[in-house]
Amino acid sequence: MLLYARKPREEWGSCWRCVAFAKSPLDVVENDALTPSMIWESMRDFVIGRAEPGTLAGTVTVTSNTAFGNLSGEPHAGCEIRVSWTPLDGTGLGATMDAGTQVNSWAAFIQSTVGPQEEHDVE
Repeated sequence: MLLYARKPREEWGSCWRCVAFAKSPLDVVENDALTPSMIWESMRDFVIGRAEPGTLAGTVTVTSNTAFGNLSGEPHAGCEIRVSWTPLDGTGLGATMDAGTQVNSWAAFIQSTVGPQEEHDVE
């Protein structure tokens, strides 16, 4: 989502703010103490070149669930990432705010989290 305020917001440092959310399953073995940092750093690699320095902020939540009763089955894990950043807005040399570029950087990160379909089809 791309937010716009008519007057620059002090906490954004701009009139513009990008806000994004993603939720995805994880292999249960990926649910460890290092996972949130690894996911954050991976996302940062895709977004940081499009953001004003120092404005990237967010959370990574990793969950593990075990179902019981009628919902019983294999344990499963998931990941949620919430992030926001102030996009480059034309104040620096060659830095122009381009909504499509912002969306594409987030989409590229999401695509990077999805393994090849063949990995998911193995029985």
